[in-house]
Amino acid sequence: MFLGSVSEFLNVRWHLNDITGASKLDDGWIFEPAPFEIDPDDVAMVIKTGYSTQERLTAKLKAASNTANPNNIVLVGDYSTTPSSHFRCNGIEVPVHNALAWMLDKENISPQLNKTRLKYYSELTSAINAGDRELAMLHVSGLELAFTMLPTKKWYVLLDDDSYILEPSLKILLDHLDSSVPHFFGNSVGGDKIHRFAHGGSAIVISHAALRRVFVQHPKVTSASNFESLTAGWGDALVASMMIKSGIYLEERYAHHFNGESPKITKILPERFCSPLVSFHGLDPERMVATGNIFKDITKPVPWIGIWDLYEARTLSSFLAEPFRAEWDHVGRVDEAVLTTHDIPTKEDCLEMCLANYDICLAWTWEEESHTCHVSPWIIVGDTAEQKFTGINTQRAMTLSDQCTHPKSSSKNYD
Repeated sequence: MFLGSVSEFLNVRWHLNDITGASKLDDGWIFEPAPFEIDPDDVAMVIKTGYSTQERLTAKLKAASNTANPNNIVLVGDYSTTPSSHFRCNGIEVPVHNALAWMLDKENISPQLNKTRLKYYSELTSAINAGDRELAMLHVSGLELAFTMLPTKKWYVLLDDDSYILEPSLKILLDHLDSSVPHFFGNSVGGDKIHRFAHGGSAIVISHAALRRVFVQHPKVTSASNFESLTAGWGDALVASMMIKSGIYLEERYAHHFNGESPKITKILPERFCSPLVSFHGLDPERMVATGNIFKDITKPVPWIGIWDLYEARTLSSFLAEPFRAEWDHVGRVDEAVLTTHDIPTKEDCLEMCLANYDICLAWTWEEESHTCHVSPWIIVGDTAEQKFTGINTQRAMTLSDQCTHPKSSSKNYD
């Protein structure tokens, strides 16, 4: 955990000269004067929730209460709250709207109860034990309901009740985009370019113009998507399909600002060190509240490497004097991008493997029992890990971190 004040953190991270190509992804344009500066009330937060995830929603609203205006929040679920059971945010009641029932009534498709998932929903009355299984049905109907309720917003952000938005980072991005132009972006996942979609847990951002084109100018596409949502496996993929059918395509250039992991396991890649980070995902109630407390006083965009500054007690430079960290893991979940080698006898040998792959390695972890070495192209804050030694490619990490510079935007805080 960063032990200094928030202002000290921001001064350390942002105090260098004006932007001159802060990262390999060339995000310098974000820090130019903002041509479309937004007000907090220009953005609708559309939060998907379920009857069985109420504990998550309670924590989500508690975390959001640090910065959010409850009047800009639309809760969409598989059930409705009553006046005596509405949730609260900043002392204001925030009801859950049954987007499924609203959609069924609007589309007049309630007789189609032979549909497996719709029949399941109907039989459970409010999908009391359905949890995330029913949330796939909420993407399209939830967006349409929010657009109907708040038709004048410039931007709509669709997210899960276990997702957290870093609002200053989102603001600096939206300050540079014209909401009167169709925009649709988020954390791009999936297969080929035609079938890629914005991951719902990482947050999906859509401009007013985009939703107006879909819901007003293409009602047949909307109705077909609503009906398809009753059996669709992936609601976020269905949103992308609906957009494509309306002539709107996922903008991949903004994908690197969005993140589908919780803070301590977020993969900080070299090309993203200095890019503003917009989202976390997969936060249980305890971690959601803690995350809200950590970020509540931060009013400037947070770069990906800022996660290290805020959560990690050790500085990057501390690894120069002590390169080994016992009972910890800065690599995290291993996949095909990690170089894994067996029969590595010592932690020193694992560190040497990292340094021998200098342009690839950012972190390494050695498993003491199996003598397995993992060399990773990212670093994570990480957590305790038994019988493991870990470390980072210190010089490379420090060089990348030193590239992060102060944004030129003088825009108001997004709070």
